[in-house]
Amino acid sequence: MSTVDLTKESNRKPVEVVSDVALSDDAVALMQESKNTLAYLQKLCDEELFSDAFLTLARVLPKQYAIIWASRCVAEHCDDAPTPEDQRCVDLVRQWLAGPDEKLRRATMEAADARDYEGPWAWLAAAVGFSGGSLAPENQAEIPPPGHLTAVAVSACLTGIAVANPETTADVGRQMIDGGLAMVAIPSGSQEAN
Repeated sequence: MSTVDLTKESNRKPVEVVSDVALSDDAVALMQESKNTLAYLQKLCDEELFSDAFLTLARVLPKQYAIIWASRCVAEHCDDAPTPEDQRCVDLVRQWLAGPDEKLRRATMEAADARDYEGPWAWLAAAVGFSGGSLAPENQAEIPPPGHLTAVAVSACLTGIAVANPETTADVGRQMIDGGLAMVAIPSGSQEAN
C-alpha cells in the first residue's frame, strides 16, 4: 500500500487530533509542550507512553490505514499462535481489507464479540467493526459508530501486543509506532520535534 500524505494532520496541535479520546494524565500534560502532533508522538514514545501513542497515531491515520497498520503489527509482533477463533478474526480482517463491504464488516464485528474482545486479534477485528456501517442489528435503525472507536480498538490491539513481554515493551512499542509512521508521507520540514 502506498503512503498517505498527512502533512496537514501532523502539523495540527495534538489537542485538535485527539480531543475525542481518553488519554492518560501524563499524555495530556505533554500536549502543552508539543508544537504539533508529530512532535507529540515523539514525546509519547520518549516517555514510553505507548498506549497513548498508538491511540494518537491511529486517530491521525485514515481508518483503513490504521487497520492495515494494526494488521501488520499483529503479523510481525504476536508471538503466540492464534486460537481458531483468533484466526477467524484475522481471516475476516484480511478479507475486509481486500474488499471492504458491510457483510464482512458485520461478520468481523461478530467475531470480535465472540472472543469477548480479548486479545489483539479480537481488537483488530473490532477495529474493522467500528470502521463504519451501523452498530445496530440488521434491519433496525442505523446507529453509526463514533469516529474514534476504530482508533480505540487499534490502540487496544497494539497495547496488548506491546505489553505481552514486559522486557521488550519499549522496543516493540517503538517498532510498531515506526511501522505506522512509515505509512505516512510527511515532508522533512514537518517533522520538527519540539
